[in-house]
Amino acid sequence: MCRADEKPKTRDLINEWKGACVCVYGCGQWGLQMYLLLRENGLKTDFFSDRDGSKKGYVVDGVSCITCEELLSGEKGNIVLIVAIAHGEGIADDFRRLGFREVLYYKDVRNQLYSGMPERQTEESLMETEHWRELKREIEKVVLAGGIPVEEKRDRVLRLVEEGGGRTQ
Repeated sequence: MCRADEKPKTRDLINEWKGACVCVYGCGQWGLQMYLLLRENGLKTDFFSDRDGSKKGYVVDGVSCITCEELLSGEKGNIVLIVAIAHGEGIADDFRRLGFREVLYYKDVRNQLYSGMPERQTEESLMETEHWRELKREIEKVVLAGGIPVEEKRDRVLRLVEEGGGRTQ
């Protein structure tokens, strides 16, 4: 499915997920962060899903978003589902009851990927690098901007993510 970058934590996830499709549930801030975290660790995201039907067709680096209805109507046994929304633990439990192969919560995946790092290099220190701060500021400017149609905001945010934090006009 994807290749390890010789990090034991990443290889563990790859072995656990072998042959499965990886779906990030949530196409908002947490979903994009999870996608970037997986990508940085050499893990492939096959698709996104979101309960907001207007996000259907969003594409980040060639990875598209399907609706929750499409996710639920598909083959559940071959999907690793990462619930990447705030307070989504209950939603993760719901997906487990619906028969998904493996359902993980955002924080669980993040913690596994960060395990084994030196103690002083915490998630906060990683996320507070200048790169992340700049990307977060740029995304917040676009999301909070008034008078911009949702579709244009979506395009600008996705462009920011694809460019790794570059500025939009």
